[in-house]
Amino acid sequence: MRINHQELLATARRAFASLGFAPGEQEDAADMVAWLELHGLGGLSELGKGLGYLEAEAGTRAEVLYRDPRLAVIDAGGASVLAVVGQAVDLLCADVRESRLATVRVKNCHNRLLITGYLTRLAREGLNLLAYWENHGQQPAVTMVAITAEDELPSVRVYDVADSEPAFTRDLTLVASPDFTFVPVPQSERVRPRPRQSPTPEFMREHLDRCFGEGLEVDPGIWRELQRLAG
Repeated sequence: MRINHQELLATARRAFASLGFAPGEQEDAADMVAWLELHGLGGLSELGKGLGYLEAEAGTRAEVLYRDPRLAVIDAGGASVLAVVGQAVDLLCADVRESRLATVRVKNCHNRLLITGYLTRLAREGLNLLAYWENHGQQPAVTMVAITAEDELPSVRVYDVADSEPAFTRDLTLVASPDFTFVPVPQSERVRPRPRQSPTPEFMREHLDRCFGEGLEVDPGIWRELQRLAG
């Protein structure tokens, strides 16, 4: 099934509104899904993994577990990144203004890949950023996303993990600074040194151009569910 990017944005916004997302949060969530889809990174597929849970998660307020000038730790209680991204980014930006280097760790969250598009927005505001998280499954992996304030598109790398237990978590870590850039290379010995996947900015740019010219090919099942929610 083929649609255009405006259909995706409009339908996703209405769907998030029906799920209980507040104004502003609806647009942010739709933009995050659309950005990932337009750049060839599977935004709708990632959304589909958690779509059935989002109604219960809308309006989630993460619990602040720890806070100092350079580190905040919050617990999302198992909610999607879409539900808590505003709170996490507010903490990150507040801390980085004061300390010039800040980290926010979001514990117990899912749909973490969807944060990628939001990082590009923050980079346009003069920040260098790094996000990383671990996925469990048949092929345990660490995903790392880095972008500088000068970059149009991020660097995304997926690394295999030799052993996902007992260190596996459902956390997302965000790091930001206007002064230092970050390299998406893991430091843990559990992580294999060569990335399994590394979609390049050229790939993302070409996919974006193709989508604007030809439209997006989307999964009919996920699209029908979005349309149903959008009403």
